This record gives sequence, C-alpha cells and structure tokens, in this order.
Amino acid sequence: MMSADPRFELAYHGFNHGTPGARTEDFTQEWRGFPSRQAAVEQTRAGLEIFRRTVGSAPQGGKYGGWDYNDFAGDAVDDCGFLWWCRDWTP
Repeated sequence: MMSADPRFELAYHGFNHGTPGARTEDFTQEWRGFPSRQAAVEQTRAGLEIFRRTVGSAPQGGKYGGWDYNDFAGDAVDDCGFLWWCRDWTP
C-alpha cells in the first residue's frame, strides 16, 4: 500500500545488513564485507528481486547499511542501476 502512495518512496537498504562475529565489535557491515564487486552486485540483485516480488517494483535508490562500504561498492551500486544512492552520512 505504501509503495503506491506518492507521499512515500521505498528504498533499498541491503540484503542481510552484515555478518556477525563472536563479539559485537566483530560485526562486518554488509557493503564492507563483500569480497568483490561481482559478489556485491549478485547479492544486491538478489535483494532487488525479493523487493520486486514483494512490492511489485524496484526501488529507485537506497543507502549502505551502517553507512559503511568498501572501495568498489560505488561501482557495484552503479552496476545495479539505481537512480540515486546515499553514499555518505555527514551530520
């Protein structure tokens, strides 16, 4: 219902948010943990497919979970065809 309401825009925020570790400090944010650009693209496309099946359309944009990412994350986001992406958080 919200996806059809013009007052709202649903955005992509990640597939699993990250990988837990033995301690809280060992948690790795999803976009920081991808071993390659291709791995990032594949998992993001899997998440987008779930989004499409659930909502009926793909999101136009999104943000990195935890605002953390690696050197090839921007290229992977671009490969996935997003119109916009929140790449940094500056208070």
